[in-house]
Amino acid sequence: VCVFVRRSFESTLAVYNLVEEEVHTLVTKSNGCLEHLEFLKKIRELEEEFQRVTLWIDEEGEPELSTVGLVEGSLEKTEESYRQFKDFFKEAKLHYNQGLSLSKEAAKIHGFKFPEMATFEAAKGAFQAKLTMFYMDMEMKGAELETFLDLYRFCDKVTAFHLDCKQHLAQWQAREKDPNNVEVQQDTKDALRRLSEDFSEEKFQQMKLQVSSMH
Repeated sequence: VCVFVRRSFESTLAVYNLVEEEVHTLVTKSNGCLEHLEFLKKIRELEEEFQRVTLWIDEEGEPELSTVGLVEGSLEKTEESYRQFKDFFKEAKLHYNQGLSLSKEAAKIHGFKFPEMATFEAAKGAFQAKLTMFYMDMEMKGAELETFLDLYRFCDKVTAFHLDCKQHLAQWQAREKDPNNVEVQQDTKDALRRLSEDFSEEKFQQMKLQVSSMH
């Protein structure tokens, strides 16, 4: 009887150990499946957000960037174009910052050996490249407009300077025989000196470089 009981116990223990091992295997596989499902859920959510931001860039951002802030033929019109560009930039920056947040969140997903990881990495890389290129295009457009504004403002100042020079020269010539001519000449020279301080050779060279950089 004791032998029978012992064998029965050993047999039962063996079955228990086998069941325990199978349960452990099942739990491990189940945990792996849950991890995989969580991974898939996360990357699908991110990919949907990638597509949403990309869609805005393709359908609204880039088309508007190509038309907003067009350089016009006068200082006033160019200033208005620049204001329109700044309004657009403010809105676009919101989408860009959202894209940056998505990129940072996507960067936290790494080290997984799931087969979908390679596709997700490719989607993440394409999205980041798109985002970066769009922002660089915006900054380039802004810098271009600022350069045009500087040139227009400088040209307006040069025009005003030229008119002032003609005015002072006319006054000088009209009062050549004036007994106080020396004083008039000195006043004119002082005025011209003050005006010319804004138009140094260095300033002209700076404007020349800005014009050259736009070709």
